[in-house]
Amino acid sequence: ISVFLPPLELTQEINSIKFILKCLKDGDNMTGLMLQIEATPNHPYYGHIMALKKYLQFKYRLTGEDVNLRDIELITTAPESLVYTKIEMTTYLCNKWNQLIQGESVCHFLPKRGDALSVMDIYSIETICAHKTPLLSKSDCRTDNSNLLDFVHGRSLRFQNFRSIVNSSLTFVSPICLDCGNEEDSPEHKLFYCSVFEGHQRDTFIEEIDLEYASDYRLKLLFSDNFNVFRAF
Repeated sequence: ISVFLPPLELTQEINSIKFILKCLKDGDNMTGLMLQIEATPNHPYYGHIMALKKYLQFKYRLTGEDVNLRDIELITTAPESLVYTKIEMTTYLCNKWNQLIQGESVCHFLPKRGDALSVMDIYSIETICAHKTPLLSKSDCRTDNSNLLDFVHGRSLRFQNFRSIVNSSLTFVSPICLDCGNEEDSPEHKLFYCSVFEGHQRDTFIEEIDLEYASDYRLKLLFSDNFNVFRAF
């Protein structure tokens, strides 16, 4: 189930980078195979090698017009380049994720809020790595947990935008919210914008969760240890 953690393609890219780094330290046979792939641009796994070079470029801050990814050699770089830490990988992942979000401009503003978005502006890398509080507790009601996850992953028939996508019949299903009838339905719409649910509870939730963008509420739920945020939600 998607819980609006980093997109799968970014997670896969990070896992590929980790795998290749381990291969390069696993003896001459694996190292030779990686170098063969590096020298073969039409190889199916060549893209993974280039992903690793982008990581090395980010790690060592190799920038400028003169920097070419093909010039970054995997073996002749410093030996410590093949060693990574969880914080380094998480920092790189957050950087890639921020670029993706800002490039696609998929965020909706909250009323009278700022205009900057960064995963790392909400929580530090150390906080994300050290976070251990589970989103769901064993003592919670299963119905409450199910309702909570509906708003986290958004793939629920309670939201008209998702119902319109998965509709298999020939009958048109409108993505417009059935409660207010004004805007496209979604978890963000229900929580922040739907006129039917305006009131003290929504105001309390917005005040407690303290966001720049409506879509960031998932990050607060996943990484916050503030009980008031969970209670307001």
